[in-house]
Amino acid sequence: MIQLLLRGKDSYVVEGEAIEADCILFMKEEHFLQLATGKLTGTKALFTGKLKMEGNVKLALKLERILSAYNQNKTV
Repeated sequence: MIQLLLRGKDSYVVEGEAIEADCILFMKEEHFLQLATGKLTGTKALFTGKLKMEGNVKLALKLERILSAYNQNKTV
């Protein structure tokens, strides 16, 4: 299992046993990459079954806003 931990202004990618979390998103790597690059929205992923979620919905929405802001600000 790969985990993306967002704690304040810090973020970490951790592989291994799951830790307690306020929001857990389950998806295939390919769907996460589509989400992270703006090719797939969280809403569409959720309604098409590409994303499953447990926990705090507000935190999941916050991740989508973070990824969207990242994609708008990255340079080619």
